Amino acid sequence: MKRFTFAIVLFLLTILTYGCNEHTSKTNDLKSMGFHGDIETIVKTENQFSLKFGEEQIGDIMSKTVFKFNNDGNKIEESEYDSDGELPYKYKFTYDEKGKLIEQNEYDSDGELTYKSKFTYDEKGNKIETSEYDSDGELRWKSKYTYADEGNEKETGG
Repeated sequence: MKRFTFAIVLFLLTILTYGCNEHTSKTNDLKSMGFHGDIETIVKTENQFSLKFGEEQIGDIMSKTVFKFNNDGNKIEESEYDSDGELPYKYKFTYDEKGKLIEQNEYDSDGELTYKSKFTYDEKGNKIETSEYDSDGELRWKSKYTYADEGNEKETGG
């Protein structure tokens, strides 16, 4: 029997309130994932998949990812569980008052910080710098971005 792996997405949606302002052009993580409205949590599950006598058979869970969002629809936490239900990685995200991602932290299974990324933006909202730090706070790398007048990125430097 040939086994295939595919993602079955199970969405457990917690609706805070109903309705969405469809007239806003601001994008957020929920919109980029194809969702609208006030969603607090999404759970994505990946299962084993096989065909038996031409019929789909859904097997054991291979992984599960839990996404949590703030009131603005931006992802504030992402937890990745393995097939045993263990949590090998967790990510936390911080945004400024304009909704721009300014910090991303990764934690290991013990809850210890493994790395931190910081993002800086210009007055037009363009990302101009990314810095990544290790668990001791030492700079691992830094990238700087410049933009042409029309807003297209023209140069990236490390």
